[in-house]
Amino acid sequence: QTLMGIIQTSLSLIGFGFAMVLFFRQFGGEAGVDLRMPARNFGMFLVIMGVSIVAVGLFEHRRRFTDIRNTVNELQYPVEKL
Repeated sequence: QTLMGIIQTSLSLIGFGFAMVLFFRQFGGEAGVDLRMPARNFGMFLVIMGVSIVAVGLFEHRRRFTDIRNTVNELQYPVEKL
């Protein structure tokens, strides 16, 4: 995946986590079952997963960029001209 795809996926997870918490806080009591705590826990799980995916994606992007730079240096091409 590209860095853009990783960021898009993680932002979707984070946004859905927040939306789930807000939705069940608003409408969870009307159903007669209190789902606020499980929704909060699952929402926090989604937010943590989203942040973790961004962190891993940034490290992976940095590693790929370093590999490309090393390959270019081995081929004796100046990086500034790329």
